[in-house]
Amino acid sequence: MFEDVTEALWESVSDAMMTQVVHNQAFLLSEWTRALEVGNEKLDTGMLFVSSEEGSFNTELPRNSMEIIGIMHKLLRGYIAWLENHSITVTVLSCRYVQNILENYYKESELNDGVPKLDRIIFKIPQLLESSEINKSSLEYLLVNQVLRAFVLGLCKMIDSTINMARWVLNEAEDITSRNLDKDALFGIGKDYQEESRPFIDFFHSFELDAIFKEIDGSIEWIGCQNIPADLSKRMIAYLNLMKQMNQIFSLMEIKFDIQNKQPKTNMEFLFHGLGNLSYLVQFDESIEDDDGNVPKGAFSRYVQTTINNGNIPLELQLTKNVHAKLKAMFTDIKSYIEYEFEIETSEQLCNFLRYDISHNINPDYSVLARGLFQMILIREDRLVLGSDVTVDGSIVRPLMVRLLIESLVGGPCLVFEPDMWVPGIQGKPDYVQTVKARVLELLVPVLQEIGSVVYHDLALAANNRCRQRQLANRSIILWDSAQMQCEQLETSIWDFARVGDEITNAKGDSSIGLPLLSWVYYCKLCRMLDLGYMALELNIYDPSKLFECEILWWYLGYLEDQLVEHLKGRVRLIIDSKIRFIEIVLPKRIKKLKAGAKKNDLRTQHQNAVANELPNLKDLRKYHEEFLIPQHGLMHQLCKAARDWCFLVMEKTNNTTAPTGQTDMKHIYELRMKPWGSIGVPETPTYEQYVNSHPTHSTIKSIETQLTVCRALSAKVNIDGHKKAFVNTTEVTKWMSQINESIDMYGQHVKSYQEMIETVHRDNMSGIQDESQ
Repeated sequence: MFEDVTEALWESVSDAMMTQVVHNQAFLLSEWTRALEVGNEKLDTGMLFVSSEEGSFNTELPRNSMEIIGIMHKLLRGYIAWLENHSITVTVLSCRYVQNILENYYKESELNDGVPKLDRIIFKIPQLLESSEINKSSLEYLLVNQVLRAFVLGLCKMIDSTINMARWVLNEAEDITSRNLDKDALFGIGKDYQEESRPFIDFFHSFELDAIFKEIDGSIEWIGCQNIPADLSKRMIAYLNLMKQMNQIFSLMEIKFDIQNKQPKTNMEFLFHGLGNLSYLVQFDESIEDDDGNVPKGAFSRYVQTTINNGNIPLELQLTKNVHAKLKAMFTDIKSYIEYEFEIETSEQLCNFLRYDISHNINPDYSVLARGLFQMILIREDRLVLGSDVTVDGSIVRPLMVRLLIESLVGGPCLVFEPDMWVPGIQGKPDYVQTVKARVLELLVPVLQEIGSVVYHDLALAANNRCRQRQLANRSIILWDSAQMQCEQLETSIWDFARVGDEITNAKGDSSIGLPLLSWVYYCKLCRMLDLGYMALELNIYDPSKLFECEILWWYLGYLEDQLVEHLKGRVRLIIDSKIRFIEIVLPKRIKKLKAGAKKNDLRTQHQNAVANELPNLKDLRKYHEEFLIPQHGLMHQLCKAARDWCFLVMEKTNNTTAPTGQTDMKHIYELRMKPWGSIGVPETPTYEQYVNSHPTHSTIKSIETQLTVCRALSAKVNIDGHKKAFVNTTEVTKWMSQINESIDMYGQHVKSYQEMIETVHRDNMSGIQDESQ
């Protein structure tokens, strides 16, 4: 029944002025301005046309097997479209079966004080009169109310798990849209059932996954007992099993990996089964997507948009294509990184895995679910890495991620993490020694906690979308800069008053403070500063059409790469060499000077352990630096120089070495483009004058070709195969190096084409001069 309110409406506004917006203090600004959208077909959802089939669609009616398969397939298309950041109202909620079962779920929850019963969540629209003609024992009726119902229950639970994950690791509106609906208006629930802690639709959050699986398993068993053509029953069972396997993906968050020891792969069988189901279903993609005739009219529509009370504008339905291929890619990505995580044995492997296998592969085609799941697996709520015993907290009692990372760069052991080895450096009585140790710990732990927070921040960066990665990298360099100052102050102070820390000894026997924490933090900061610049180029933040902007950035990146190479060759190499010299030369000399006794025996045991365990690792690490890290960054340094000189050459030949007239001068452009790095103290951001003075007096094709030749020589020195222990798998880092080589060849081709163009122009000019002379 509807009541005509036309006269009451016109009477209430009869006193309003024509140009006045009428509003009440009880309504928010956004609510009363939204009233201006009323009557606008592009903005007013109330003006959406709903056909009779859509408005009176009955979810309880029997359907045949092909219709059930068509609905299941289309629901998966809607789910993937939602993961591609379309609104939930134009994807999964556009299905009347999903909307109806959620309506009944909310009503059941309200009637039972928030504790609904699963067996009472069924397809039923109370507004429609129950037809006595429906045979509730027929095959078609049960296909809807048992098989399709089980699939929809599984899908809703899948959406609930996705939303729960998105709350912690995905970015609303950037990665996924989950919370812009007024669920009270949508499902007609009362104010008593509102949950302020969940500002989005509740997709069966009350039900355990086992209960949903029981419904799915019952439907699979039921299908096997029915007289349904084998090919159709096989497809329905494949969809139901796939829904189970999709839900099981979230169980991977419970796996506890051991990043210090390789472990057998477990709890992955469902991924293989899921890929098997998708390989079977993908063959039907083209035929089923081109033919919507199997989906009942009205099953998917814009009907739900007419019932919501929010600011969403009317939109067409968004149902992605090639859904099985996209799901297969998602399963494959998840399977791949889970398998790799089982293989991780060192922090070095973890860092290279994050850099080459994850971060570089995050692109618009990478599933948002796979990204979010990876982040949840990588760093847990308790700040444990991959659920292992390794933490990013600032404790030196538990296995510490910070320590593992530091020693993966400068070698181990770092003495700041070994309180039992501080005593020789602290001179005095036992009580005094304990007092000094307590003071060192008091200074050390807050700094480790600060570094741990920065590491946590960077671990949370890897699986973000590329735009968000760059934004987080911008903040990261500030955090690393702060940590660098704290480390320098800490290491110098505890060395000065307690001789705690690593010691550098040269060939003459002179010693000084090693600063391993500071050296590692500085290295991390330089890497993040470089990442920030490279991502800016990748995302076209520096306009490729404005060569003067790109030239500035290529020059600065070359400067940073040079700083990094010098750091690896200098301080870092000195620390590693000192550790090796201590084991090979210093310790044997100390043993030789001691008289026979317990102290000499203890020192000899220490030396034997160091020779057996520490020395091989230190020599491998030094070789890894010499054959991979240093050549790699040296290669990037030369490539940045070549790219910069190429930009400058083109600018010079086109008389475009300054900013466009009327915009601003080059100094202001330079300062603006250097702003992300401007607050960093070390390395100091070069001034505009230094930038101008660095310009080549005359950039030539030959000089660029020479630099590209150096790049190729350095590329040949990057030894990946000789250091497979540093990587979980060398496939991605090899692919990355291939892309670098392709870039070198691309610049070489540009230079060659430019040379040919100049020679052609010169030849034509000479021909013209000869013609005139004749």
